[in-house]
Amino acid sequence: MSEDLQARLAAVQKAITKRPPFVGGTLDVPDSDLKLYFGEVDDAYCLNFARATDEQLGKLAAACDPATFGVKQEDVLDESYRKAGKLDTDKFASLLKVAEYGLIDTVRDELLQEGADSTKQVACELYKLNVYGKDSFFKSHKDTPRSERMFGSLVVVLPTPHEGGALVLREDGREWTFDYAAEIANATKIAYVAFFGDIEHEVLTVKTGYRVTLTYNLYFDAAPKPARSESKPIPRSVVDADAPFREALQKLLQDPALLPKGGYLAFGLRFMYPCNQGMKLQRLRHHLKGADAMVARVCKELGLRGKLMVTYPGDDEFESEDVHIIMDAPFGDCYLTEDDSFQDLLLRNGGKRICAMGSDAGEDFIGGCTEALWVVPLSQFNEVKEAHGARTFS
Repeated sequence: MSEDLQARLAAVQKAITKRPPFVGGTLDVPDSDLKLYFGEVDDAYCLNFARATDEQLGKLAAACDPATFGVKQEDVLDESYRKAGKLDTDKFASLLKVAEYGLIDTVRDELLQEGADSTKQVACELYKLNVYGKDSFFKSHKDTPRSERMFGSLVVVLPTPHEGGALVLREDGREWTFDYAAEIANATKIAYVAFFGDIEHEVLTVKTGYRVTLTYNLYFDAAPKPARSESKPIPRSVVDADAPFREALQKLLQDPALLPKGGYLAFGLRFMYPCNQGMKLQRLRHHLKGADAMVARVCKELGLRGKLMVTYPGDDEFESEDVHIIMDAPFGDCYLTEDDSFQDLLLRNGGKRICAMGSDAGEDFIGGCTEALWVVPLSQFNEVKEAHGARTFS
C-alpha cells in the first residue's frame, strides 16, 4: 500500500469517531406531570414527586416486587447482583409526557446522529418503574434487546431526596458518571439519560433516601416522522457531524491505488445488534446506530452501494487472517460429511470469499477471491457465537 493511500485511509479512520453513546441532562416539567398513581383498585395511592415525603416513598417501595435482570433472554433474581424494587406498567400510572417535552426528538437528533431533516421515527415505550432504597444497587451489565428494532433505553430520574445511586456508563475504556440527585431533589424537574443498549452501565449504591426511576425502551419506528416546521432551527452539531468523514472518504475514493482490481470497502460495525440464524441482515439497515449509521448514510450519498454482511473465518487449510467468507445472513445448523468443510458448505450456499487488499492469499484459491480494504477492522464486538452442527461419517 502506498504512503499516500495509507495517509488517506488513516484520515477516513480518524473521521469515523464515535461521539459519546448517550445524551443526558435535566428538564423542567409541570408540577402536575410529576404525579404517580400506584396500588390496587381498593387500595390506591397518589404522590407528587415534587414534594413526596419519606412516608409516601416508603409506601411506593413497599408496593414494589424485587427487581430481576435479564440473562440469556430469561429474568433472573439475584440480590447480590441487583438489589432494587420494581413495578410493571400494569401496577402504576405516570403523568410524565416525555414525547411532548422534546426528549424523543433529542434522542433521535443527538444520539442517533440522524439530523433534523431525517424522516426516521423513534418510538418510546414505558417499561418499568424502579425504586432503589438505602443500600440498593445494580452491578455492571448490558440491556437485553427485546426486538431487532430496540436500540437503547431512556432512564428518567424523578426528583426525590437521595444520596448515591449514580448511573455509570462505560465503553471502550471510557467512563461517564451521572449523579443528578442534588440538582433535582425537591424540584419540578427530572433528569434523563438515553443510551445505546449495548453500552455497559451500572447503578452505584444508594446511601440515603430513595432513587426512583422510570425506564423506557427506545425503538426504531417503521412510521415516517412528520415533517418539521422550516422555522425550527437545525442543531449545527448534527448537521456538520458527517462532514469530516464525507470529505476524507471522497479523497480515499479518488486515490488510483485503491483496489486496482476492484473489490470492497469493508467497515466493521462499531455497535452490536440482535441477530438470529437465517435472518437477512438487510433488515437491520435502517436500525444502525451512531457511527455505523453515519457510514451507511455517507456511502449512499457518495453513490456507493452498501450491504450488511456476516463474515466467517477463511479456510482452515490456509489459516490466514486475511481471508474471510461473507454471506448476507448468518448460516444455520448443518451436518458435514467426512470429506467436507464448513467453509466449502458456506461457499456452496451463497458465500463469497474475500481477502485483504494486496494479500497473496487470494492466489491460493481456485477462482481466486475478491479483494477488500478494511477501513474499520473487525473487533470482538462483531463476534457472534454460533453452533455449526455435527460432522457425519459414512
